[in-house]
Amino acid sequence: MASVTSFYPDGLLPGETVQDNNARRASAITAKKMALAHVDRGDLMSAGPLFVAAARAGEIESMEWAAQYCKSIGARSEAMHWFTRSAEAGIRDSMYNLAQRYVEDGDLHEALRWFTKASDAGDPDAHVIAGKIRRHLAGQ
Repeated sequence: MASVTSFYPDGLLPGETVQDNNARRASAITAKKMALAHVDRGDLMSAGPLFVAAARAGEIESMEWAAQYCKSIGARSEAMHWFTRSAEAGIRDSMYNLAQRYVEDGDLHEALRWFTKASDAGDPDAHVIAGKIRRHLAGQ
């Protein structure tokens, strides 16, 4: 993942003041830094809720981590939410992971869409899988 903190959506949220926006972003950065410190110590379960907090505050990179955490604790719909938000914001790993979730659900058309996006973003494994799905769908 990129090392620059990025936020989604850019700019102020509806009804948000500049001060509120600055506080939201500072809170997200703090939560992400704390979460990464837990990751460095190998304590992924403590990091998860902090990544979720940062993701809720709009920090894009934390959304992939939040999705992985939610998936690991069985919160599938929340994981899908964060994978989707992160993938839509351009995080390649989230595109791939979202596509995998669609394969698990049996939605090969949506899986193909996200594997193709991941492939276009430079993921070589996604390119191979997208080709296999295309051939499978053509043979139906």
